[in-house]
Amino acid sequence: MVTVSAIATTGQGIRPMQSSRQRKGAYSRDAIILDPLNDNDAKFNDKKSRKRWWQSLTLQITIAVFLIALFGLWMLGILNMDVVNGIGIPKWKKDGVRDDTDSYDEWVKRRRALQSDIPVEATPSPDIVEQRDQSSPAIAVVVEKPLVEEQEPLIEAVIDASQNDTVERSPDDLANISSAISNSTRHRKPSHAKTVKTGYNKFHVDETDVTYAVRWKVLPSSSVWCRGSSRVDRICRFRNVCYHPKQESWFIVKTDRTIEQNVPAQRYVEGLIELTTIVNHSVFFWTYDEASAASPNLRNVRVRYETDPHFMFARLHPKNIMHQLHDDVLGMYFLLKEYVGGGSAQRDMPFSLDSHRIMLLDNYGFTDTSRVLQYLANKPLRFKGYLDHEPDVITCFRDATIGISKVANWYQYGFTEPQGKISNKNVSGLHVREVAEWYIKRIGLALQWNEPGPEAVPEMMYSNQSHSKSNAVTAGSQPPNLEVGGVPADAPIPNPNAPNSSDVEQDAGHSSNTTVNLSANSTNDTDSQPDVIIIVSRTLNRLILNEKELATSLSHEFKLETHFLRMEEMTFEEQIKLLRRARIVLGMHGSALIMAMFCRRGTVVIEMFPYAVPPDGYTPYQSMCGLPGMDLVYRAWENKHEDASVAYPKRPPLYGGIAHLSPDEQEKISSNTRVPTHICCSDPYFLYRIYQDTVANTTEIILQAHDALRTSKSQPEYHPIRPEFSELLPPAVKTFRCLNHTNRPVGELWAEWDLPWNGAVVEKWNIHVQNNKGEYVSQGASVAIPGFSSGEEVKFWVRPIRGEFMGEYSRKGTCVV
Repeated sequence: MVTVSAIATTGQGIRPMQSSRQRKGAYSRDAIILDPLNDNDAKFNDKKSRKRWWQSLTLQITIAVFLIALFGLWMLGILNMDVVNGIGIPKWKKDGVRDDTDSYDEWVKRRRALQSDIPVEATPSPDIVEQRDQSSPAIAVVVEKPLVEEQEPLIEAVIDASQNDTVERSPDDLANISSAISNSTRHRKPSHAKTVKTGYNKFHVDETDVTYAVRWKVLPSSSVWCRGSSRVDRICRFRNVCYHPKQESWFIVKTDRTIEQNVPAQRYVEGLIELTTIVNHSVFFWTYDEASAASPNLRNVRVRYETDPHFMFARLHPKNIMHQLHDDVLGMYFLLKEYVGGGSAQRDMPFSLDSHRIMLLDNYGFTDTSRVLQYLANKPLRFKGYLDHEPDVITCFRDATIGISKVANWYQYGFTEPQGKISNKNVSGLHVREVAEWYIKRIGLALQWNEPGPEAVPEMMYSNQSHSKSNAVTAGSQPPNLEVGGVPADAPIPNPNAPNSSDVEQDAGHSSNTTVNLSANSTNDTDSQPDVIIIVSRTLNRLILNEKELATSLSHEFKLETHFLRMEEMTFEEQIKLLRRARIVLGMHGSALIMAMFCRRGTVVIEMFPYAVPPDGYTPYQSMCGLPGMDLVYRAWENKHEDASVAYPKRPPLYGGIAHLSPDEQEKISSNTRVPTHICCSDPYFLYRIYQDTVANTTEIILQAHDALRTSKSQPEYHPIRPEFSELLPPAVKTFRCLNHTNRPVGELWAEWDLPWNGAVVEKWNIHVQNNKGEYVSQGASVAIPGFSSGEEVKFWVRPIRGEFMGEYSRKGTCVV
């Protein structure tokens, strides 16, 4: 019996439909009769099933393509992903797409601003905001407006509690004051006004400054030329040096045309180059591998080929401005001066800024102080992430110079011996001054008359200089003042560094108790703004707990405005602009004091040390101020009152904490009254004391400032011409004049010659006479030697002497006596 499950309407009328069991093939008469209908129904269902399958597949492919497109747009920086309730929602970056109306430069500028989330300092030299204290109008604090409005009331309230005399405070009071100041300064929010995009992504790669990679069948042949006798002073230039990201190795392609000049055989053991100015630090030893052009691993590979000259080195501590300037900027400046050369029409530009790039081979990437290095090249900085961000791409450099100059760094940080000035190394402060003056001009500030700049020496410096020749004796004149044997009676050895009489008289006029008053209206030669006192203020640790009281006292004593310099709140350019006005700079021992290298000559620098930290053990800034030619007056103030300091034993060990040590060791450290000598970098005695906060003794500091100002005013006035001529080597004498004066005795040689044409200083002259094989000495450029026969032809030679230096003998001189 046929079970009717439904009624279907067809073009032929109404017919019954079978059940599913009957449609599967029952061999009944009724089923056979209905077979044509079953075949049509099955075909219809199959077609519908296939259609649904294709629709599902099409939808899946569409969704996959859409997701891939979203991912690609996100990777290109055209889309943002905003997270709402845990769900990522794509957001279109409208400015990421170039419009037909845009210029290419405008589009690139917007792209760079959108492709990074790393904030850096703002553009150079924004306006300085001076917030004056109503109670002390002489104090002008250089801060940002938002920070003043949010934080200053809290700081003022805390400082007001610290106005009592130091000896009357209890340790608990000091701890409370220190804690309040620390909390108020530690949690400051960065200024939104100074947050701009760097152009670098999370890999520290500027995506608008990436060279396209192409597939090469074979890599080019390499060569290397090195100068220097050891790893310490070796600099190497490469043609076609490459970096393999998967192997994390530098290599050259060695062929029969490869040149390896002055490359030591044991470079794997000793290291070829030091990437930093720090000597004998194994982390910075560098060398390269060798590869064959026929190697299967180096054929048909993707290569990013860089044609710009690259200068490469590594940074020790790029988040610290002292290390950035001392270790990196000074060395790279003089390396570029040596290797880059011309390209600029300005006389005071020692090298072109347009042709080269700087690449940093450490793993830090972009930091807050990297901006300082960007001044050394117009093209963007590159970091090690540029080499690694595409693992299947080999980066090759057509021209690369690896290493850094050590001509101007003066300090070692105690990795193998207690820190201090580098021994057996004479660094000229004029080299440090040169770099500082170059930066001052680069940011648009004027130099003083005694700051000649990196290259040019103004002609006005020669106007008052007189370099006369020796007294020439001519017919009818008096003979030179000579003694027998050639030593003049009135020829003292010149001392170009001796102060003039007015300087000596001025110095003698000051007694040890004289008070020096400085007018607030005094100005310098290049800026109409008045001199100021600057307190380098720290905001995280090693605080001056009574810095406002100190500022008030200094302002009242010296009649000058006092400014606070806080690195977290001022750009590099703002700091230099303010320091150019400084008459006195003081602050706790710390990296910001390196900025005193930009101060004018004669500026007083007072470095403050916490309790139990001996100033003679930590001297980077004392050494800098004392370099010949720096002409900065240095003083060190040490807190000798333990009750005027606050330690933090519960902090992390690297910030002075000692809670992790045994009770006996903690007691030993906290009771110690002087930090013993030590090696870098984790000595608990040093860290416990150096991170103390301090209440400064204003009376002691003012007395030191007076003494330093007296020294500053009594210093000989600096003339750039003075060290220039005293350090030049004298050339050989070219010509002689025989003096046939009527008063010349018969048989006596009278002769003279010119002083060195280059102005070099000569202490004495050595005269060798062939006739009697005699050796004579003269302190002047003339000689009188008796003992020859009448009419004899005397043949002689002359050479200059200064200290240990003995110059070249002159041409032969001949005179008939």
